[in-house]
Amino acid sequence: MSSGDSRPIAIMAVVLSLADDELVRAMQTVKALQQAADLTGWTALGAMAQDGLGHALAYYRILADFGSDTPDQLAWLRPIRERRNTVLWELPVTGYGPPQVVRQYIYDLWDSVRLAGLATSAFLPLAERAASLQREVGYRLLQDERLLYEWAAAQDGINMLKTSIAHWLAWAGDVTRPPAPPELLEDTGIWPGVREAERQWQRQLLRFLSPFGITEVSALCPANGRAGQHTHYLEPMLEEWSNGYREIWPRRGADDRERRSYFRRVTASTGSGNPHA
Repeated sequence: MSSGDSRPIAIMAVVLSLADDELVRAMQTVKALQQAADLTGWTALGAMAQDGLGHALAYYRILADFGSDTPDQLAWLRPIRERRNTVLWELPVTGYGPPQVVRQYIYDLWDSVRLAGLATSAFLPLAERAASLQREVGYRLLQDERLLYEWAAAQDGINMLKTSIAHWLAWAGDVTRPPAPPELLEDTGIWPGVREAERQWQRQLLRFLSPFGITEVSALCPANGRAGQHTHYLEPMLEEWSNGYREIWPRRGADDRERRSYFRRVTASTGSGNPHA
C-alpha cells in the first residue's frame, strides 16, 4: 500500500481515537457529576463534560469534512467494535475526588504528549486542532496536580492516592497504544514521534508520582480499546446516550449514506484489529 493510499487510514484511525476518547470521557464525567457532593464538584465536572463533548464534536467534524459520516453518525451509530477510545474511561467512578482526578491526570498527561506530536502532523486540520488544545490540556494538568497534592497532604492521603493510582494503572495499558501501526503513522506524517510518545508519558508520569513513593510505572492492558476491544460498561452507556438520535435517524433519510459507504470501505482496509495492539 502506497503512502498516498495509507493516508486516509492513518487520519481516520488517529482522529477517531481522539474523538472517541473525548466522547466517552464526557459521558463518564456527566455520570460522576450526577453524584457530586457539592457545588464545587458540580461546577468542575460540568465544565469538563462540556469541554469533552465540544472536543469530540470538533474531531468528528474533521472526519466529516474529510468525507466520512456526519459527527452525530460517528458518535452514535458506530458499533462497539469500531470504537477506538481507551478503556480507561469506560469504568464508572463516583463523584469528584481522588479516584476521578487520578484517572483524569493519567489521561491528561498522555493527551499532552499526544497533542505535542500531533501539532506537527502533516494533516493540517489535525495539526491546527492539536496545537489549539495544548494550552488547555496544560492548564488541566496543573489543576489535577494541585488537587492531588492537596489530597496527599490530608490524613492518610498518600495511601488513598497510592490505591487509586494502582487501580487506574491496572486499566491504563491501552491509553498509549497507537490506533494504527506506528510505521504507518510515521511514514504518512500523520503522527510524528509516535514511537517515542509512550516513553515520554512514562517518564513524565513517574516524575510526578515519585514523591508519593512510586518508583515504577507499569500500566496493564486488560482490553485494548484502540483495537476495538471494550469492557461491558461501554455498550449500555452508548445506548443510553444515543437513544434520542437513534429515534430521529430513520426519519432523516439517506442523505449521507454514500459518505458512510466510503468511510466503511476505507476503515475496512485496516481489518478488525490492530496488528500492533
